[in-house]
Amino acid sequence: MALIDLYDGIAVVIDDEIHDSESGIGIIVKHLEDRNIPVVKYTELPNDEAIKHLHSASFIILDWELKPDLGLEDSEAMKVKIPDGFYEAQNLRFLGMVREISYCPIFIFTDQSVGNIKDCLHESKELADMGNHPIYVESKSNVLDPQKLFFEFERWLKEQPAAYALKMVNVEIQKTEVALYRKFLGISKIWPKIFWETSKKDETNPSLDLKNFILQYIDNTMRIPEFEEGIFEDSDGKNKKLEITRSDLQAIYQGANLLQLTCKDREYPMTGDLFLVENQGSKPVYYINIRPPCDLLRGDDPLLYCLIGKEKKANRVSTHKGQILQITSAEIIPYIGKAGPVCFDFASLEIRKWSELQDKLVGQVLPPLSLHIQQRYSQYLHRIGLPRAPEGYFKPEKVNEGEESDC
Repeated sequence: MALIDLYDGIAVVIDDEIHDSESGIGIIVKHLEDRNIPVVKYTELPNDEAIKHLHSASFIILDWELKPDLGLEDSEAMKVKIPDGFYEAQNLRFLGMVREISYCPIFIFTDQSVGNIKDCLHESKELADMGNHPIYVESKSNVLDPQKLFFEFERWLKEQPAAYALKMVNVEIQKTEVALYRKFLGISKIWPKIFWETSKKDETNPSLDLKNFILQYIDNTMRIPEFEEGIFEDSDGKNKKLEITRSDLQAIYQGANLLQLTCKDREYPMTGDLFLVENQGSKPVYYINIRPPCDLLRGDDPLLYCLIGKEKKANRVSTHKGQILQITSAEIIPYIGKAGPVCFDFASLEIRKWSELQDKLVGQVLPPLSLHIQQRYSQYLHRIGLPRAPEGYFKPEKVNEGEESDC
């Protein structure tokens, strides 16, 4: 798939000169429309209610200095002095709200100083919590040529592998959603109601069951996206080799395997829930719930089957080809502890009520790690006990000179 084809949705363009076909933004919009990209046009920043609907925009183009509509004649409007920082404050608030609901590319095409705008974005408090998502800033005069415009669109994706990866996956998800809709509509137009009523009769959570069915179907049937390998090469897009630090690896893999939560985020238990029960000095004690979801969704205060775990120093964990070498009586789960992996003892099972642990919830260990510890605990329960071999049994006997050992 060509990179430019990932901009396949509706573009939102915000510029007070957008209806002037001879203006810079008018030329840019014509290039978009010539490629059959639908464009939603604003001459001023949309209000808060309208911003909520921009979550599905393919990309947004913003002019930095939007002249407010004062309801005056041009000659009178020119006499009105705009307070210093007016444009910056309005734009930063808008960008902050968009960043909370979408990761779509944002391009600021302007006639103002590009350097000053970049400094303003870098120093803004409104965007401080939005992570490292870059906002592209360029002079309008530099993107009036269609080839240059679409080159910059493609370059943005090449330099933002996170946005590229999500957009590629979303293309396949959307295709699978359409296939799911058409398939089950052909079976029964009320198939969601059937799932809902069945779950209620089984006394489970119908919302969770329906969500799981849809997501599992999508995950099991969607095609694997054909990513461009070059975008993920060990470079920052400027031919500078990236240094991947240990702290980066730990943070990324913890984010992928542990959903951080508190009791305020969820009012019901799930398999893999992780509780920080107490701190014994500098050694935290964790509980992990291994009870299956089907048993957790019945009753107002279900029982949890919890294993107790303590953190282990990373350099005390043995690995082979990326796999942890586990012992029979415990499971070491990486990524989830504050200071290192956590070792859960299979002999430590405790049964506790959800209400007893709810306020100690710190996260949920996600599959496949949560499934793996369930499977290993099951194997532990069904293990066959073998007698210990006497000490010295396997010590080799003395081999006479000239004789070969059997081993």
